[in-house]
Amino acid sequence: MFRNDYSWSDKVASFWSTLLVASLAFMSLLLRYVTSPITCYGPSQMTTLQTYYYHQKCLQQEKYEMFSRNEESGIASYHMWVPLVLAVSALLCLLPHAMWSLFSRFLWVDAHLLVQNLKDTQGLPHDDRHPLLRDTATLLVTALKRGNCALALASVGRKSLVVVTCLVQAVLVASLFEPQLVFQPWRADSEVNNTVAALPREDFVCTFSVYQMGARHSFSVQCFLPINEVYSKVFTFLFYMFLLLTIVTGLDLLILVARVAVPGISDYPVRRYLEAALGAEREDSATPEKMYPRFSQLLGWDGRLVLALAADSCGPLTTVALVKNVAGDWLAGSIVSRSLAQSLEPHMERQSGGIPLVPMDDLSMGYEKLVEK
Repeated sequence: MFRNDYSWSDKVASFWSTLLVASLAFMSLLLRYVTSPITCYGPSQMTTLQTYYYHQKCLQQEKYEMFSRNEESGIASYHMWVPLVLAVSALLCLLPHAMWSLFSRFLWVDAHLLVQNLKDTQGLPHDDRHPLLRDTATLLVTALKRGNCALALASVGRKSLVVVTCLVQAVLVASLFEPQLVFQPWRADSEVNNTVAALPREDFVCTFSVYQMGARHSFSVQCFLPINEVYSKVFTFLFYMFLLLTIVTGLDLLILVARVAVPGISDYPVRRYLEAALGAEREDSATPEKMYPRFSQLLGWDGRLVLALAADSCGPLTTVALVKNVAGDWLAGSIVSRSLAQSLEPHMERQSGGIPLVPMDDLSMGYEKLVEK
């Protein structure tokens, strides 16, 4: 149901908000045909068929002449467009996430697949779990070598698009339908309750004509749209919902940027995972403190994002196991070149004071011992 590269705010904004708005669109359409959307006070001599006719005629009018106002051209009521407006709103909620599902497959780092592989390792025996972790680490390392910032930038762009979409919908709801943002009991003489121009809730005059015996007869009846009372509450709820989604998704966007790109905040969890994977105290020179600069350069923004998603979805133990395999490949020489590893041998003294490292053969043996742990 949910993608593995989604945070909790993404799940709310992509699935639950779309489901809620789509349900409101369906219920608004159902309300139109199941209930009595209009109530009119007409001549008593009309038959049942005539009464049904002018009820439907007045319901589908574009403009109404209000009792309490002096507009000669009448006031438009958009109650017939509410189901369509809500359906379009549901599509707008789904649009950023549909675009992400379509274009994320072209990125070098597929966070959804990587996190799913980590989930599959949970609960497996050690003999079956270790090869899957190795393959996942190899897949991550291969992708990071091609590029380690595109996924993070695309994720920031997607969340930014969600924030903009929610904010635009809140502004449109507030400007076009002018929902009653102050909850008060409705009164016919209240000026506050008459501010909803797109969904009027006052009595109005409906004028229609019928032909009987070859003659045309015009009638003016007093009508009221109780369906607008329900629709106005729906748009009031949607305004607050979109406003809340804008705030929550905006905060989650700031948290994402901090966890990926802000120095100090993004470095702390990676250091902690690396220390847990390799051990804080080591006799050789491959200590977490000395390995971290190049290991951090390998991860980049995308690697930090994948580790954050893995920690959120699979827990810290699985994340440490992933870091151990990635670091093991790095120690074995699959990340750095052999010339770089040899330049860091402890038996060679560099005039520039470089960091010594064990020979290449010892690195491979150290990696095997690391994996056995």
